[in-house]
Amino acid sequence: MEISELDAQALLTAPKTLVQGRGWIRKENRTGRDAVLNYEARIMVETSLPQGLRFRVSFFPTGSDNATFQLEIQPEATRGVLWLYRLEWRPKTGHANGFQGPPELQGLIFAPGETHEHICTDHIAPIERRILKPGVCAARKIHVDFTDYISALNYVCDKLNIINREEIPPRNTQAELI
Repeated sequence: MEISELDAQALLTAPKTLVQGRGWIRKENRTGRDAVLNYEARIMVETSLPQGLRFRVSFFPTGSDNATFQLEIQPEATRGVLWLYRLEWRPKTGHANGFQGPPELQGLIFAPGETHEHICTDHIAPIERRILKPGVCAARKIHVDFTDYISALNYVCDKLNIINREEIPPRNTQAELI
């Protein structure tokens, strides 16, 4: 799937409504060692429901002071997901940008627990002006230290212009999730 820079910018900034949200669902991660809790909802942009556009929040119930917030698109006829935006709040692992993205992001290193965000418009093919797959690679520093999950969620919803954030169910206590 390819998406133009203009289309990506429109999806990032347009007012969005969460629809068909599911409650927190427990999933095993790729290694099968840690369970991850996911909330996922489709996204309505104005009166349109773009195919495969969704918002996802994930966290490890055993370390509930971290979460990943993600806007992504996956057309039903494809396997791959194109990530449009991701905030990693107090991630369990670090991240290194390498030499991808704009010069000011190249070489940045984020320690475990250091909150950062990824924006697809930092990964654009220079001639075609399309978003490069998988959409986000290099990260940006966040200059706000979110003290809790709600602060991080509010930041993401403000940044992505999600107008009905109250539809996201509260995270349960750790004991209820395990």
